[in-house]
Amino acid sequence: MIPLENELLNQGVERLQAEDYEAALNLLEQAITENPQQPDAWYQKGLVLQKLGRYVEAVQANQKFSALTRALKRSDKKSKKLKPSQSVKTSKNSDVALEWFEQGTQELLLGNFEGALTNYDKGLEIQPENPEGWYTRGIVLHYLNDYGEAIASFDKARAINPNDHNVWNMRGVSLSHFNCCEAAISSFDQALKITPNHYQSWFNRGITLCDDLARYEEAITSFDEVLKVKPDYYEAWYNRGVSLSNLSLYEEAIASYDKALELNPNFPNAWYNRGNAVLSSPMYSRLAASVVGATLSQRNPQLDQRGYHGQVITLEFGLTQVILIQEVGAICNVLWAKLILVEAN
Repeated sequence: MIPLENELLNQGVERLQAEDYEAALNLLEQAITENPQQPDAWYQKGLVLQKLGRYVEAVQANQKFSALTRALKRSDKKSKKLKPSQSVKTSKNSDVALEWFEQGTQELLLGNFEGALTNYDKGLEIQPENPEGWYTRGIVLHYLNDYGEAIASFDKARAINPNDHNVWNMRGVSLSHFNCCEAAISSFDQALKITPNHYQSWFNRGITLCDDLARYEEAITSFDEVLKVKPDYYEAWYNRGVSLSNLSLYEEAIASYDKALELNPNFPNAWYNRGNAVLSSPMYSRLAASVVGATLSQRNPQLDQRGYHGQVITLEFGLTQVILIQEVGAICNVLWAKLILVEAN
C-alpha cells in the first residue's frame, strides 16, 4: 500500500505539471502534514510557491528542503565507513559546493540574479563537473540577457550530461534570443529526440519558427504537438492563431484565438489579434470553429460578425473581459481599441 504522504505528493506534482498551482500547494501541504521530514514535498512546495510569486515562502521551503537533505546525508555518512583523508575531503567539498548552489537558488527565487550568479560560480569552482550547476547558471545568465554566456553554460552542462532535454531546450531559447535561430531549432530538435512529448520544447520551437524565421506551416505543426500533450495551453492556441493569420487563413486563426480566449478571457493580445483577423476575414465559417472545438461564438453569437463591424464588436467585447492589464503593449492595444469604438460611434 502506498503511504498517504506519497500519494498526496504524487497528486501535488501532477497538479503542478498541469499548472493548477493552488490545488498543487494544497496537496503538498497535506503531504507535509502527514510527514514533515519528507524533502521532496518541501522541494515541490518551493517550486509551486515560486510559480505563485510567493518568493519569500519559496525560499523558506527551499531552506527546509536543504536542511532535510543535509540531515539525510549526515545520517548516510554515519551508516557508511568512509576511506580516510581523500573521501572525507571529497565529502566536505561536496557539502560546501551544495551550500553555494542552495544559496544561489535562494537568490534566484528572490530575483537577485547577480547574487545567484556569484553563488553558482563559487559552487562550480569546487564542483566543476556538476551539470545542474552549469544548467542553472545558464538560466541565471539568460535572465540577465547575457545570452552568449548562457549558451556557454548550457554547453558545459550538455558536455557532462548530453541526455538532459531541459538543457537542450533552454540552450535553444538562449540561441533564439542570440539571433542564432537555425541553431536554436537544432537544439529544440535534440531536446525532442530525448523526450518527444516535452511540450515546452515544442512550444519554444514554434515561437522561433513563427516569430524569427517566418516558417508558419512548421510553427503550426509545433503548436499542434504542444496541444496534443497540453490541450489547455492557451498561449499555444494563441500563437497557432498568429501563425495562421500570417498565412491569411483568417477563419482558422479566429478559431484558435477563440480557443485561447475560452481558456483565458483576460488576454488582451488575443482579443486584439482576433479583431484584426475578423477585419480581414470575408465571412464566418462554422466549420473552422468546429474543427478545433471552439465555442466562443456559439455562446456569444455577435462574435460571428466579420469585417469592420465585427472587429469593433470583438474589441468591445474584449474590453469587458480584460480585468488586469500589466504589459505596456497590451495597454496600447486596448487604447487603440477604444479609439476604434469612439470613431465607430
